[in-house]
Amino acid sequence: MRPLPAALLAVATPLEIVLVSPPGKAGADEARALIRPLRRRLLPYRVVIRAVVPGTGRRLAALSPLVARRPPRGGQATAYLCRARVCDAPTTDPAEFARQLARHLRPSREAGVPRRRGG
Repeated sequence: MRPLPAALLAVATPLEIVLVSPPGKAGADEARALIRPLRRRLLPYRVVIRAVVPGTGRRLAALSPLVARRPPRGGQATAYLCRARVCDAPTTDPAEFARQLARHLRPSREAGVPRRRGG
């Protein structure tokens, strides 16, 4: 067992990401656009759930409270990004979702990673 990753896991608070979309090709295309920022970043401490609503959404909501009460906004694929039960505003914009991810990935005491002094 590697001590550093185990230590980080003990203090890091995972990101909780829920991507919900309406059924159909348009919803799938929009969801793929929201997934792109996730694939461009190393996110070792995260939970990602992808749901199609209606459809898998109800079944997933029964398994995970992360999906409950998180519908697609305006009939578009929507990203919900949370940490420690505090969520950013839901977004349908991939660029805004990328900005939200970037804010959460900055080192901070709240995330369990101390900031460097003078930098």
